[in-house]
Parts: sequence; structure tokens; C-alpha cells
Amino acid sequence: RKKYMFGSSKKAKAAVDTSNIETLLGKSSEFKGTISCAGTVRIDGVFEGQITVNGDILVGSEAKIVADISVHNITISGNITGNINATGKIELMETAFVTGDVKAAAFVVEEGAVFNGRSESIKNTQVQ
Repeated sequence: RKKYMFGSSKKAKAAVDTSNIETLLGKSSEFKGTISCAGTVRIDGVFEGQITVNGDILVGSEAKIVADISVHNITISGNITGNINATGKIELMETAFVTGDVKAAAFVVEEGAVFNGRSESIKNTQVQ
């Protein structure tokens, strides 16, 4: 059973639906620039820039991201340096390493994850 630093130890619904990924940055990819899209995005490679997604992001365990991120929900297993604004949930899995400030309606940190920054809770009555 997973242990959570913040949030519930109950089995929660995953923040990101992985069955409908529309955009993928593979683990052998490197990209600098701006990602702006809707839907679900999966990042397994190296990215530097700005990310704005009207949807969800899944960050794989080998991903290395240096970016400010605006998103609905984000599940992080990799490394992110930058600020994250989520209208829904930010979920740090046990292999996550995040440096930056986060703002979200819900913030879940699994045991083993590393978070260096400030967190701020925002009110959202439609967290999924």
C-alpha cells in the first residue's frame, strides 16, 4: 500500500487518464520551445521552455523538464524544475523530483518523492 505525505492513503482515482494520450514526447526526444495544446500529453524525454495544456500531463520517470507549466491535472514520475499551476490535481509519484512552486486544488505526494518549493491551495469545486 502506498503512503502519502499529503492527501489520503485511500486508493485515489489517478489524476491523469492514460488511455487517451494525444501528444507524446518520447524518451529519446529533446525539445526546446512552447507546447500549447488540449487533451492529454505524455512527456518521457527532455523539454525546456513553456507548457500550457488545456487538459492533463503525464511525466514519465526518465523525463527531465525545465519549464513553467499550466495544466488541469499533472502526474509526475520524473524531474521538473519550474512552477506548476494546476486547476485540478498535482500528483508526485515516488520517483518524482520537483523544484519550484506549485499551485493546485489538490496536491498529493507519495512517499519517496522529493519536492523543493512552496505549495498553495486553490479552490476548485470540480477536482477530478
